[in-house]
Amino acid sequence: MFRNSYKETKNLLKSGQGGEVKVRSLDEGKAIVSKISPNYGSHEFIKGPVSSVKKMPTGSYSTEVKDPLTGLVPGHVSSGKHASVSHIKILTKEKNKIYLLVDDMTK
Repeated sequence: MFRNSYKETKNLLKSGQGGEVKVRSLDEGKAIVSKISPNYGSHEFIKGPVSSVKKMPTGSYSTEVKDPLTGLVPGHVSSGKHASVSHIKILTKEKNKIYLLVDDMTK
């Protein structure tokens, strides 16, 4: 499984486009980021209202985890596409976004 998600992410990065890749855990996502983009720095994601979220610099990633009480990722509007799934957001140097979405195996 890791090999597939790694290859998908690497292909998105090479293509210069954004997109989404499902991973089994945040640890798998972090391993992918460190393997494909070792020079990307971690951007601290502020867990607060949407207006308080700092703009991510290009060539960085953030780990965004949903709150178990609300079921939403803090800092996301509830109707947002990635508001209810933990994920790692990568902002490439070309300013494209790649999302590593943690697949909820409890569904």
